[in-house]
Amino acid sequence: MNNSIEFLSSEFQQKNLLLPAGSGDIILFIAKSLSKLFSISQITYKNLEQNLIKSCKILTNASWIEVLIKDQNKLRVLGDKQQKEFFEINSNSLPGFVAENKLFQIINNPQSSPFYSSFGDKLLPFSREHECFAEPSSVCAIPVFSGSEELMGVVILYNKLNHKMEKAQFVHNDVLIVQSSALLLFELFNYSKFFNKLQQSNTQLLSNEEENMQISQLSSQLTRRKNLLARAKELIKTENVITDEMIKLLSDCMKAQATVLYLNVSQELEPVFVYGTNNEQEQVSIIKSQTSKFAGFTEKKVLNIPDLSADPLWGDRPLLFHSLLSCPILDINKQTMGVIEFFRNTPFTELEERYGESLMRTLRKIPHSKWNLMSSLNEWSSNSYRDINIKVKSLYCFSLDPEHLYDYSHLFDQIRKSFRKLISYDSCTIYIADQKKMILWTKKFGSPETVVAPIIIDSLIGHTYFSKRAIVLPAEEPLAISDMQVYKQKNVLCFPMQSNLVDYPVIGLLLFIRSNQNFQQSDIETVNHFSVRLAKTFENIYVNSFHIDSMKPLDQDEKFQIIEQSSSASSETKRINILSSAHRSGNEDRDITTIWKSSVAIDFLLQVDLIPKQKLDRLAKFRAIIEQSGNPIVAFAKNLGIVIPCQQSAFFLKETTDDQLFNITNESLYKSAGFINICISNNQTIVHREGAYKHPHFDSHIDSLGAIDSIESIMSIPISNFYGGVDGVISFVNSPDRFPVEDMFLAQYISLIPREILQAKDGSIANWQQILREGRRHKMLQQWYKQVFTVANAAQYKQVLAKDILQRIAGENTLDMLVKSSLQIMCALTNSEFSRIIVKDGWEYSQYTTEGRTVLLIDEHQECIFQRILETQSPMSCGRNDSRENSMFVPYSSDGKTIIIELWNKKDESLSLPCNYSREDEIIVGTLGKVVANALYSSSANNSETLSNLRQTLRNYTFNMNTQPFISTIRNAAQRLLGCDRGTVFIREGKSLIVKAQGIEQEIPVGFSCPIGKGIVGYVAQTGVTENIKDVYQDQRFNKEVDMITGYKTSNMLCMPVLDSQGEVIAALQMINKKQGHFDKSDEETLEIFSEMVSTVMQNWNLFQKTIEERTRLMNILNSIGNYILVLNSDGKLDYANKSFEGIFGVSEKVAKITYYASWLKYNRQLVIDVTNIYQFPNKRIHRNSQRILAMPMHKSTSIPNFKTYNFAVESKYQIFNYTLAALQDFSTLEAAGVIIILEDATAIEELNSKFKAMQSQLMALTNPVQTETSLQRCINKLSLISGELEQSSEISSQLQEIISTLKRGNLNRAEVKLPLELKSLESELKGRLKEYAEFSQPNSIREPFKLRKSISDENSGMLGVPMESLRSWTLNSFEIEDHFKYVKAMLIDFDLMKQFQIKASRLKSFYNRVKENYPANPFHNFFHAFSVMHSCYLVLRNTKAEETFNNSEILAMLVSSVCHDLGHTGHNNAFEVNSSSEYAISYNDKSVLENFHSASTFRILRDHSCNIFENLPHDLYRSVRKLMIECILGTDMIRHFTMISNMTARFKDLEDHPLGTLEDDIEKLAAFIVHTADLAHPSKDFTQYSRFSRLVCEEFTHQYNEEVQNGLPTHEFMKGLDEPKAYFKNELGFLTVIVKPLWECLGLWLSPGIDQCLINLNENIRKYQQKSQELLG
Repeated sequence: MNNSIEFLSSEFQQKNLLLPAGSGDIILFIAKSLSKLFSISQITYKNLEQNLIKSCKILTNASWIEVLIKDQNKLRVLGDKQQKEFFEINSNSLPGFVAENKLFQIINNPQSSPFYSSFGDKLLPFSREHECFAEPSSVCAIPVFSGSEELMGVVILYNKLNHKMEKAQFVHNDVLIVQSSALLLFELFNYSKFFNKLQQSNTQLLSNEEENMQISQLSSQLTRRKNLLARAKELIKTENVITDEMIKLLSDCMKAQATVLYLNVSQELEPVFVYGTNNEQEQVSIIKSQTSKFAGFTEKKVLNIPDLSADPLWGDRPLLFHSLLSCPILDINKQTMGVIEFFRNTPFTELEERYGESLMRTLRKIPHSKWNLMSSLNEWSSNSYRDINIKVKSLYCFSLDPEHLYDYSHLFDQIRKSFRKLISYDSCTIYIADQKKMILWTKKFGSPETVVAPIIIDSLIGHTYFSKRAIVLPAEEPLAISDMQVYKQKNVLCFPMQSNLVDYPVIGLLLFIRSNQNFQQSDIETVNHFSVRLAKTFENIYVNSFHIDSMKPLDQDEKFQIIEQSSSASSETKRINILSSAHRSGNEDRDITTIWKSSVAIDFLLQVDLIPKQKLDRLAKFRAIIEQSGNPIVAFAKNLGIVIPCQQSAFFLKETTDDQLFNITNESLYKSAGFINICISNNQTIVHREGAYKHPHFDSHIDSLGAIDSIESIMSIPISNFYGGVDGVISFVNSPDRFPVEDMFLAQYISLIPREILQAKDGSIANWQQILREGRRHKMLQQWYKQVFTVANAAQYKQVLAKDILQRIAGENTLDMLVKSSLQIMCALTNSEFSRIIVKDGWEYSQYTTEGRTVLLIDEHQECIFQRILETQSPMSCGRNDSRENSMFVPYSSDGKTIIIELWNKKDESLSLPCNYSREDEIIVGTLGKVVANALYSSSANNSETLSNLRQTLRNYTFNMNTQPFISTIRNAAQRLLGCDRGTVFIREGKSLIVKAQGIEQEIPVGFSCPIGKGIVGYVAQTGVTENIKDVYQDQRFNKEVDMITGYKTSNMLCMPVLDSQGEVIAALQMINKKQGHFDKSDEETLEIFSEMVSTVMQNWNLFQKTIEERTRLMNILNSIGNYILVLNSDGKLDYANKSFEGIFGVSEKVAKITYYASWLKYNRQLVIDVTNIYQFPNKRIHRNSQRILAMPMHKSTSIPNFKTYNFAVESKYQIFNYTLAALQDFSTLEAAGVIIILEDATAIEELNSKFKAMQSQLMALTNPVQTETSLQRCINKLSLISGELEQSSEISSQLQEIISTLKRGNLNRAEVKLPLELKSLESELKGRLKEYAEFSQPNSIREPFKLRKSISDENSGMLGVPMESLRSWTLNSFEIEDHFKYVKAMLIDFDLMKQFQIKASRLKSFYNRVKENYPANPFHNFFHAFSVMHSCYLVLRNTKAEETFNNSEILAMLVSSVCHDLGHTGHNNAFEVNSSSEYAISYNDKSVLENFHSASTFRILRDHSCNIFENLPHDLYRSVRKLMIECILGTDMIRHFTMISNMTARFKDLEDHPLGTLEDDIEKLAAFIVHTADLAHPSKDFTQYSRFSRLVCEEFTHQYNEEVQNGLPTHEFMKGLDEPKAYFKNELGFLTVIVKPLWECLGLWLSPGIDQCLINLNENIRKYQQKSQELLG
C-alpha cells in the first residue's frame, strides 16, 4: 500500500482533504476517483485496493482500511500487511460473519465488546508510525454487493478520527459511502476483467487466423515449388541445355543455400558453376569435395548426407553448410557426365531426394555435345542462352491469364461486396498484375471484356505498383503522376496487394474512389488487413494455374535410349562410347579367358617383342593361376611376384573419393604418398634402381610395401582406365636384377589386366566399387564410434555431476556453493560449455562464475546489449560471434532484483555441432534464474528460506537431468549408417524392453514398454536372432495398430539384438524403412559391427552405473556418520574427505590436496607427529581422546602473521576431537598407500561437564540476597534434553533435575523479588518503590555488519584534546569539569567515530549545546547526571571486552543515547506523570512516559539540520542506529529493572549452548542493559561523588513528594522524610543492596574483570552507609 494515500499524513491535512458530509461533494469526489481508473489499460487488485482505500479514508476519516474480495468461496485480503491471506465465509472472523449474514457491523468499543472478542481470527489495523499492529478503537465492517445482490467483497474500516484528529465513532452514513464507492469500483473492476477476457479471446482468434494464413501460405509455396520443378524440367527437355539462370532455378526448387554443378572432364569433375557463395573463400570450401566423386563415380545415385561433419567423405574441410544432396548426371550407359550438388544447413528430406532423382532423369537427356559446350564458362554468357534465361526468369513472375476458364468477374464482384461492408466507396476496381507482360488487367461483372492497363511509372497505378505502398489522393505532398487530372476533385485510395511467393511482391492493386470524404488511416489499415487475405486467394489461383508434370519414373525404353552423337564430338569421346557399347553389347558375362584374349588389350601392348621368352613363360603360368581362381583380382595381387621376381609386391586400388589406396594384397588402407603418389598423379611408370630409401620422395609407410629391409629399388606402374584416368597402381621393391627394361615392359602389360577385370560384369569377381563403398562405410563406423563414445562420456560426466551436486547441497548451504551448482546444472541441461550470472547494481556490473564473484567491466556494445535485454525482459539468442559459436541471455528483474544469465557454446545431442538455443532452454534457465536471483538478493547472504528454495530447486532439476543422451546418438548413428527412415533403441530391463529416448518424430513415447517375446523386437530379444523383414505386413508378429495410431506406415524392418560379453541380450536395435530398396546383407553386417560397439558402450555404462551408485552409497554412509574421515595419499597430500573440514583446520579441501599435510596441520603438533608415525610404522594404530584441534583464522591481510609470536589461545578457534589414525592398505601391493584420519567430534561431550560445573558455580555465585527469576522455558527444555541423555543415577543428573524443578516452580512470566530475613525490616519502606519495577518486552532489532575501528594510542593521545588518563578513569568528576564538550568529543574520537561517520565538529558542537540547553536545572536529573552516564557507558565499553562485541554504529548509538537518556526531564518519576494525567502521560499512553519523551526530544533535536550529527549515515544505517537508541533510552525505565537482571542472568548461563549474537535481539538487549547500568553508575563511583549524587536524588524525591501531597495525588512513601538522616540512610541502603548491587553483579558476569573496581566501590559505599545507619540507630 502506498504511503502517499495514508490518511493520517500531514499532506492531507494541509490540503484540507477531509471532506464535509455533503452528498454532492461526496458524489463529485467518487466520480473524480473513478475517472482516474479509465486511463489504466488493465485494472488490477492493487489498483482496486489503492483507489478504494484512498476514497474511503478521505470520505470516512478512517485511519486504516482493509479490503477483502470474494475469491471462489473465500475472502481474500488484498493488502500485504496481514499475516493471513484468506478467511472462510463463516462466523470465525468478523469479515466472514459480515459476508455470511450480509449485514454490516459497527463496533465503536471493540476492546470491551464481547461480540468482537468472540472472533478467533482477527484483522488488526497497522500503524505506519510504529511499524507494527495496533489495537482498534473503532471498527466498521461493510459487505459490498453487486446490482444483483451478489456478494463481491468486504471492506473493514478502523479507528475513525474527527477533524481535530481525535477518536470518533463510525455512523451509518460511513457505511453508505463505502458501499457506494466499493460498488462502483468493484463493478468497474469486473467490467475490466470481462474486457480483458474479450481482448484475450480476440488475440487468440487473431493468432489462430495468423496460423491458418501461414499454413495456407506454406501450402501455396509447396505447390509452387513442385510446379517450378516441373517447369524447369520441361524447359531442360525443350532446350537441351543448362544455363546459369537454370541453376538458380534448380537451387530454388531444392530450397538450397548453395549449388555447385560439376562436369566430367577427362574423368575429373570440374566445377563449372557455383551459386550461393559470397566470396572466393566460401566457394573453395564447397567445391571439389570427395562427395561429388563418390556420388558420380561410385554410388551413381542420389547421395543424401544430413550431417557433413560426421561423414568421412567431407573429412576436415571447412564446414560452411551442414547438409548435402549430391545428384549424379548419368548418360544412358550410366557413364558420369557430371554432378550437381545442393547445400544447406537443414537436412534434405526424402521428397527432395525424389526431386533429385527426377532431375537426374531429366538432365541425362541433354546430349554429350551440349555438355562439352557447357564445360567452357564463357559459353554461359552467350547470346544463344539469353532467350532461355528470359524464360527462366519468367517463371518467377506472377501472371494470371484473364482468358483462363475462371469466373474472375464473379470473384471481383464478391470482393467488392465484401469491401462494401468494411469501408464506404463509390467505385472499387480490382487489378491483377501480369508481370511477364508488365500489364494490369481487370474485369467488370456481367461483361466478358478485359480491361488492360500498362504499368507506367508516372501513372497512378504504376506509381503504386513500383512504390509498393498505398497512395491517397488528395496527397499531402505533390506526386509526379501524369494522369492526376483524371482523379481531380475525387478522393482516391490505391492500394497494392503483395505476396512473398514471387520475386516482385506486388501482384495486384485495389483502387477505391469516393467523393464524400477523404480516406483516413483507419481505411488504409482496414484495406491492408483484408488485402493480405485477398492476396492468398490469388496466390492459390496462381499456383494451380501451372501445368503439373507427372513425377513417375522413366520407362524402360527411355532409360536405355542411345543418344545420337554429334558430328562435332571429339574422337576420344567416340572411342569412349564405342568401348562402352562394346563392353555392354553381346555377351555381358564374359569369362576371364575372353578378357585375356581381347583384342582391345592386345592393342595396348607397347614393346612386347622386347620381352624374353623365359619371362613370357612366367606370364603363361601367371595367366593359368588367374584363370583357375575364383577371385581373379586377389589372385592377380598375390601372384605378381611370379611375373616380376622381387622381395615384395602389391596391388593398390585407388578410391575415387579421396587420396586413399586399398591394398588388395593385405586388405589395408593407405594414404597416397611417396613414389606411388607420384606414379598415380602423373599417370606414368616410376623406376628407381638404386638407393630408393634415401630419395626425399620415398615414403617408408607405403613405398616399402611392408618389407623390413632397406628399399634399394622400386618400380610402380599405374593402372589406367579406358577414360585416361588412373584406377590404381602395382608396385614392386628390391628386385635382384634392379628392374631391367624388359621387367618394366612386362609390368606395363600385366597392368592392363585389372582394367579388363574391373570392367567385366562377372558376379564372381570382386566389385571394386563395392570395395570403395565398404571403405566409406567403415569410415562412417569409425566416425560414429567416436561420437557415441564422446556422448557416453559426457553422459557419465553429467551423472557424476548430478550425484556430486546432490551430496554437496545436502552438506553445505552457502550461497557461493549453490550458485556454482546452479551454473553447472544450467550448462549440463542445455549442453552449454560456459555460463555466468551477471548482476546489475546501479550502474555497476558483477558476475558469478564457477570460480566465484568478480567485478565485470563491460564496453559500450555490451552495455547496449544488456540494457536492451533488461528493457524487453525477454530471452535473446545470438549466433556466432568472436570466439563463441552461439549465446543466450535470459534476464530476470523483479522488486529491484536484476540479473542476466548468459550461456554460450551450446552443442546438439551428439556434442559434435553447435546448435541454437531452444524455447525449452529459455524456460529452464528462466525458472532456475528466478530462484537464484531471490537467493542473491535476499536480505542476508545466508537467508535460510531463499537458500532452501534454491537448494530444493537444484535437487529437482538434478533428479530430472537426462543422463542417457547417448541412446539418441546410437539411434541417429544407426539410421545414418543404414540410410533408413526410423530407428528405435530398446533397452532390456527385466522381462521388458524399454524405450529410453524418443526420435525426432516422438511417435514412440519415452518409457514405452514391450514384453520380451511379443512382437518382432520382443522375439529378437527372446531368441537373440536378427530379423530382416522386407514386408512387415506379411509377418503375423507385426502389430499394425502402431502404424494406425502414429499415422506412419512401416514397410521393411531390420531388427538386431545387442549382446553382452556373456551372449545375453541387453538391448535391441529396430531399424525401419530403408530409404532405397530393402535392407541387404551389407546392412546386416554393418549393423552387426555397430551393435558390438553399442554393446561395449552399454556394458561400460552399466558398469559405470553400478560403480557410481556404489560410490554414492558409500558417500552417503560416510556423510551420514558424524565423524570426519580424511585420507592422505602416499605423497602426504589429501586424497579424499567425506565432508568439508575448513571450519576445523582453517584450510580448504582444494589447498589440502596440493599441500603436504605437515603444512596445513602444523598448528596441531601432536596430530602431525602421530601422522608421521603412521607413515613410518604402517602397522601401528593410534587413538587419542579429547584433543584440541586448532584452526588458524584466515585474516584478510597482505602480510603473513608471525607464527612464533602468534597467540593461538586467543586468536585460534579450537574444537575437541577424539581421533584415530591407521595406515591405508593397498591389497594389490600389500603396501601402505596412505593414512586414514578419523575425527570424532567430542566438543559437546567434553563441554557437558564443564557446562554443568559452570552452571552450578554461576548459580551458587549469585550470593546476593535478592534473587530474580523469569520465564526460562527454553533453558528448561534444553536442560531436560541434556538430563535425558545422562544416567538417572548420576550426580550431574540429580543436580539438573533439582535445577529444572526449581525453575518450573517459579513464575516464569515475570520477575519475583525476594527479600532476605535481614532486610525484612525494610519491606514496608521498599514496598511502594519495588512496585515500580516490573516486566517489559523489548522490540526486535537487526544488527549492522561489524567494521574494524581505530583506537587512539598513548602516543597519539594529543588528538583527544583532554588528558587520556582522566578520560579513561572512573574517578573523573562531572561536577569539576569546566568544558564537558571536550570530553564528549574525546569519547567519540577515542572510538574513531567522528572520522568513520563523518561527523563534523561544528555539527557536534551544535548538538551538544542544544542537548545541554534542554536539560532542566533539576537537583539530580540534569546535565551533570547525563554526562556522568555517558562517561560511565564509555568506560564500560572501553575498559571491558564489550568493545569487541559491538560494531561502530552500535557504540555511537549507545554513547549518544546515554547523554540524551533524561533529556527534558521533569524532575518527577513516571508514576507522578501518570497520576497527574500530564501531557506526557496522555501522549505516551501511560507507558514509559518520560523515556518516550526523552527519546522523542532527542530526535527532534537531530531533525534540525545544524544539529544532525547523523547526516552522513546511509538511510538503513540511520534506521538501525535510531532503533538501538530508542531501545537503550526506553531501557532506562526502572519498571524494566528486575526483568533485565533476570533475563541477562539467564542469557549468560545459556552462552555455552548459544553464543552471543546467535539469538534474536542479543546485541540490542546487552546494549540496553549496559546503558541502564550506566544510568545507575553513581553508586559505583568513589564515596565523595556517590554521596553527592545521592543527596541530590533525595532532594528531587522530596520535591515530588511535597507536590503529590499538595495536589492530592497518591504519594510515594519511600520519598517521605528523606530530609531526616535515619530515613535517608535506611532508604538509600535498601536502594543500594536491593536495586543497584544485583544490577552490577549481573553485569560483572558478562564483563568481569573490567568492572571489578566498580563493584569494590559499590560494596565500600554500602559498608559506609551501613556504618552510618548503625551510628544513627545508636
